[in-house]
Amino acid sequence: MDPVPAADGRVDRERLDELLALQTEFDGLDFKQERSLAKGTKGRLEFVKDCAAMLSRPQGGYLVIGVDGAGVPSGAAIEAADYDASRLHDLLTKHLEGQVSVSSSVHTVDGNTVVLVCLRRRDDGLFPVVKADFVANDGGTPTIVLRGGDVYVREGTKTRKWRSADLSGLIAPHVAMVRQEERARLAELMDALRREYQGLALAAGPAAALTWQIGQEQFDTAVTEAIRRSDTSALRLLVLGLQRDGLGLLTQGAAAAGEDLLQLLDRATAVAAIAVTLSNEQLADDVVTMLTRLYHRLYVNGEALTNTAADRGLAIAARILAVIALAVRLDQWWVIRKLALRPAGDTIVYVSWLRHAQVQAARRHVVLTNTAAEPVGGGLVAAARQLISTLPALRPDLPGHLVDDLPLGTPPAPGDPVIDSVCQADLLWCVAAALDTPPQRTRYQFYPSFAWLYEHRIAPMVHRLRTDENLTKDVYPGRAIDEVRRALDEVLELAAQEGGRLGHFW
Repeated sequence: MDPVPAADGRVDRERLDELLALQTEFDGLDFKQERSLAKGTKGRLEFVKDCAAMLSRPQGGYLVIGVDGAGVPSGAAIEAADYDASRLHDLLTKHLEGQVSVSSSVHTVDGNTVVLVCLRRRDDGLFPVVKADFVANDGGTPTIVLRGGDVYVREGTKTRKWRSADLSGLIAPHVAMVRQEERARLAELMDALRREYQGLALAAGPAAALTWQIGQEQFDTAVTEAIRRSDTSALRLLVLGLQRDGLGLLTQGAAAAGEDLLQLLDRATAVAAIAVTLSNEQLADDVVTMLTRLYHRLYVNGEALTNTAADRGLAIAARILAVIALAVRLDQWWVIRKLALRPAGDTIVYVSWLRHAQVQAARRHVVLTNTAAEPVGGGLVAAARQLISTLPALRPDLPGHLVDDLPLGTPPAPGDPVIDSVCQADLLWCVAAALDTPPQRTRYQFYPSFAWLYEHRIAPMVHRLRTDENLTKDVYPGRAIDEVRRALDEVLELAAQEGGRLGHFW
């Protein structure tokens, strides 16, 4: 059994002493009295061979330069700078194809210079191949030392070219890695199928079995299947259960309800999103009506008496905006007014509960914060963007790499379809609120959170509202085109003012 430790990148004195104590070479340990690395020399290319052979071993290996065959320092003159790790990496990658992982360190042992070089196997489990023919000129006559396509292996304490019998051992690490990845992929697939089956079983079982307390994936599957089966009874009972349990949690107070309330809101948001995706207007209306009842329960005479109540109200508003953003990406224009224009308030009645939530949060000085508890700008837009990254039902149309892991405060990419759709959703509800409010009250009925970002986020939707009369009629049915354009101008005017206040101009 080879007692040489696996090459793990360590080249410290402790590892060197451990290797020298073996007092002999092994398959994974090569002692060299000296090795010239001068350019154009045979020694330089022979060094590449030795490294290639170690890189081909499953566990990698070590070269120790400046010692005899028993690991005793030889006192040979060694140019320490030649063995700098970055230089070695450049040398090896010049001659060998593929990834190279090399580390090195120069030590003094009994007054003698000794170099320890560690060579790790490639991360993908493959082995190095010589790139091309390389010639040494130090013998007077140019001699090919390395030939393109050659692979080097260790046989005992010697380095040699590979033979066909070596192939299985060379590819074994790569094969093992592929098998491990496939096992992991299969386990993930089986887990997904198991959750899918559980969701289907819930949808096919008793109507009361469809409840918000199950896992998010199972829940989404069960709701989707219930819609597909037109199981209105199960869906009706689900919405009533969400309302009953939500009101029950709120009797404890918004603070006491805590994470349970947020989970319930996530499930209700998923129902609304799936209903929008599948164009089920009745279910969307039912679940949003249920959410408005929970929303009004947070306030006393339309006012938030605690920061937690204002925060939960803002959480509901952000979820509604996230669903509207989904509708924007799917061209489900019936959603805009149905979700946004829910009146809220007492002394001042706002035509949109989204604006009411913003005002109540501002009065209680409730602001969004990131994981470091630092304030984050963007208001509803930022909150909705983050929600879309956490709830799969809000993004059935987008690949995961565009939306995964979008914590609050993460700068959006220039072409981020998530933030673009949220900004455009924000624009559309503001215009809807402006249209449904007498002119003297318009300023109090909407706030363009999209003003935190640059104008290009909403520019495509602005252009469509100005030029596409069919779209305008779909989004704002019964409204004259001129009315819509005047409302749009009012929203953009306020957004320009806010953009200037926030430090960028439209």
